[in-house]
Amino acid sequence: MSNVDRYLQGIKPEDITKQEGNFSLALYFSLLPECYAPYFTRYYDFNFGAFLFICKPHHGTLFFNMASYVRTAKETYNKLQNGDIESLQEVKDYRTVEREIEDLYNKNGRLDLNNVEQNRLVSDIDIYYQKFFSLLSSTIFSEAVYEDLVKDLYTEAGGDEGEFEEFLFMAAKPAFESFLLRQDRCILDYVADRDISRIAWTYTDYYFSLSDEEIESLTQSRVDDLGGVDGLKNYIAKVEAEVAENKKIVLEYASRLDGKLKNLFAFTQFAMEVRDVRKTSLQMILILIAGTSKELCRRRAIALELAPYTIYSDWSDGKFMADDFEQELKKRMKCVVYFDAQGPVFEFDDPDQAWDKMDKATHVAADDNDVLKGNSACHGLASGIVKVVLSLKDFDKFESGDILVTSMTRPEFLPIMKKAAAIITDEGGITCHAAIVSRELNIPCVIGTKNASRSLKDGNRVEVDADHGIVKKIKD
Repeated sequence: MSNVDRYLQGIKPEDITKQEGNFSLALYFSLLPECYAPYFTRYYDFNFGAFLFICKPHHGTLFFNMASYVRTAKETYNKLQNGDIESLQEVKDYRTVEREIEDLYNKNGRLDLNNVEQNRLVSDIDIYYQKFFSLLSSTIFSEAVYEDLVKDLYTEAGGDEGEFEEFLFMAAKPAFESFLLRQDRCILDYVADRDISRIAWTYTDYYFSLSDEEIESLTQSRVDDLGGVDGLKNYIAKVEAEVAENKKIVLEYASRLDGKLKNLFAFTQFAMEVRDVRKTSLQMILILIAGTSKELCRRRAIALELAPYTIYSDWSDGKFMADDFEQELKKRMKCVVYFDAQGPVFEFDDPDQAWDKMDKATHVAADDNDVLKGNSACHGLASGIVKVVLSLKDFDKFESGDILVTSMTRPEFLPIMKKAAAIITDEGGITCHAAIVSRELNIPCVIGTKNASRSLKDGNRVEVDADHGIVKKIKD
């Protein structure tokens, strides 16, 4: 039985969701249940289920159970009493690990790893992964706040159906200092003292860390786009003023709610903030994992481009010392992995064939092949030419005014998101990166279409009605 068949036999196709992009084994595979479960079960009494990861060079797709994903958000919300979000155990743990990661980054982010003993490196990378697992498990609920879930909880709380759109709009209003704003502040600091550790973490993608040269180039482009340092300062001041105004609007609206509706509003706002703000901790710990992995590979004379194909157990179990470790990493560059509580099963077959099979099994048939439906993340209308972007290698083809179509956006997508006429994603709820950034930039955005990145092709012309979550192909 193939790994794809093994995965499909244990789940309904409609319950499968995916995350696709330049994801690496080092980061995504390390969420396998045998590592992740001890943290996950601190908060939830159910098994998340199996995962399937299809890996290719500089590209990965993770398939997982949508029902379990959304259940984390619902169960965390159900534990909320009297709006006291800080009393939740997952939030307490998140606050703790957030501080611990920042301390680790400040302590070790500038270390010359060449001078660190190997035993210390192995010990450090184990600690980094433990923080990584803790951070993700304590905040996973924030990823799964989808519009349908909010609507169900709103109805249960006795909300007026005719007022739900206003409730959702206000709950999704960004009234906090976003990752984008924090990155711009870091850029301002870097311009002043040229300490690259100030900004390196803000550019980390989910494949591995970028080089200093790439970071410097992206930073200079951002400064140039805003008209220099003064332009950057003015932009920061403008966004800060908008956040302050949003806070007033949100607080005034919340003051008119009571009981369960007040709880739900506070939870949705908090989930959106955590989903965005945790990127600081997440990307700091990924920088530390990437740097240490590369150094341990270098000492074994293993090509550094293979470091993203290492996994947690390579370090924790000492597998990296095996004579055939480099050959094992080369095999992993193209693989299909099924993993559940029993551990991973690797297949070194054709990942494209596996992807096609999963695509057919999970493809959502539309009533009209020229129409895609999703949820509105930021209202507005737009039309333009589609560019499907799944990773950094696709960025060069994107031009100002294009329609960005992707599986899910991530912080490294910010340069092209700012140029997009509209954004369309396969996945995501109202707390996702695309939703938050599109609202901050006021760009029409439709999320949760399931298959836009497969149904639409480069060069297609589309109309985006983000008021109603509809995307239509325009026929020539």
